[in-house]
This record gives sequence, structure tokens and C-alpha cells, in this order.
Amino acid sequence: RFTPLRENSRWWGPSAKRYWMRFSLRNDAPREEDMLLQLRRSMLVSGLAMHVRAAGSEWSEQPIGRDSSGMQHRTKFVPLTFSPGQTLDVMMRFQASSPHLLDPQLFDWPEFLRFESRELSGIWLFNGFMALAFAAVVFISRAFRDPAYLSYGGMVWCTALTFLSLDGLGEQFLWQGSEYIQLRAWPLWCLAACFFSGFFCHHFLQLEGSPVRWTRGPRLGACVCGLAALLVPVLPVWAACTLVAILAPMTWIMVLGAAVLRWRGKFPQAGNFTLGILAIGVGGVL
Repeated sequence: RFTPLRENSRWWGPSAKRYWMRFSLRNDAPREEDMLLQLRRSMLVSGLAMHVRAAGSEWSEQPIGRDSSGMQHRTKFVPLTFSPGQTLDVMMRFQASSPHLLDPQLFDWPEFLRFESRELSGIWLFNGFMALAFAAVVFISRAFRDPAYLSYGGMVWCTALTFLSLDGLGEQFLWQGSEYIQLRAWPLWCLAACFFSGFFCHHFLQLEGSPVRWTRGPRLGACVCGLAALLVPVLPVWAACTLVAILAPMTWIMVLGAAVLRWRGKFPQAGNFTLGILAIGVGGVL
């Protein structure tokens, strides 16, 4: 049963609802145009179907997100060919873990290739730094046998996998064609990163046996995130995303609070640790 969205609806937050979107595209150029309609954050979308029709014709469902070789691309897109002055009606059906992030965009092919090249360069640069950080942590943890570095390595690894899932590269290269895995991969890895971050804070700031009660928060938050991660494979996608929306900020607040308390208690490494946690929070919001 259709219920129109209210004007200026923000579509905020995970939802079990299915959405329908309809709009028209017109070619005002005096020549035929080959365009590409792309959903940039389509890794957050399930049940996607796209139908297109020209004036006076029937709706036809379009194949989504495959290149000329038939390989699944990391984002969902549909090629569109416009005759001069032609209008195409587009109708999409989808269920989104965060509908406000859908962001449909229209490109011509050269523009799309330039945009994709820039975006992939940034993605691989980020993941290259993460790989170097993980290798350094593995070397240090083997040399010093400190559980703090093992926890940090797990946090770095799971954070990298979270972004690979959100960028769609996991679906393109690792679990191609499995919507079930793709939609649950990023909540799973994000909760696992929170799990490791709580234990990293606990070990690095030496919170074991601390007389301040609130410093027990990071370990508690880590345990809750670990249990939630185990539930992700059996939960609906919207429920898994809701867990992330609640538990990830909660764990960050607990870790920050423990770091500030240790900083006030003159623990030598707590100052830099607090600044690092603040930077993660600001980066996450941005």
C-alpha cells in the first residue's frame, strides 16, 4: 500500500519500508546522448529494481550495475540513451538501510570514468595506509607481545573491511552477487571494530584494576558490540544497521570518557590517546 512521503521528509535512519521513486529525464541537446544513472551509495540498498520508459511506450526493467564484460560493478548504474529532445521516465523501487544516502547522479561516460578514477584513487590510498598500519602493528605485537597492539591490529583490520564493504569493493571482488552478505558485511565489521577498540582502550590505558568505576565502560561496550556482531547474520538489515547506529557512538563515548579520566589522573599516554579518539569522532561525523 502506497503512502506518499511528506514534503521535506528526511528519510532518516534504518527502515524496513520499501520506497518508490519516480522522476523524468530530458535530453535538451541537439544530438543523441549516452548517459549513465548511478546510485553512488547503492551498497546500502536492497531489493533494487529500475524501470525506464520513453513517451508512449511500456515500462521495461533495466539490468543494473554490470559492465560490458558482465562483471558486477561496485555501484549500481543503468546506461540510458536519449534521442534529441527525448524524455525518459525512470521508476526505482528499493529498501534502504539509510535512504537519505541514496544520492542518484547522472553522468555522461567520460565524466563517470573521471569521477570513478578519482574516487578509486582515494579509496586505494586509504586502504594502502590501513594495510601499512596493520603490518606495523603485527610486527610490534610480535616483538613486544602486548595485547594492546593485538587489539589495535584487529581494530585496523575491521575498520578497513568496513570501508571496503561501504565502498562496494567487497561485493565487486569478494562476494560478488550476494546481496545477503553485502548488506550485512559493513554492520558486522563495524561492530567488530568497536569490539576491538574497546579492548584496545582497556589494555593501552591499563584500566584493569582502576579504582575509577567509569573506566570499566570500554570493556563493557566491547562485550556488547561483540555479542551484537554475532547477531548480525540472523537479523534483518534495518535491525543490524540500528544496532550500529546505537552501539558505535556508545562505545566511542565510553572510550573517550575513560581516556579523559586517565588523562586527568596523569596517565602519561592518555593525552595523545584522547586526541586520537576525538579525531576519529570528528572524522566519522564528517
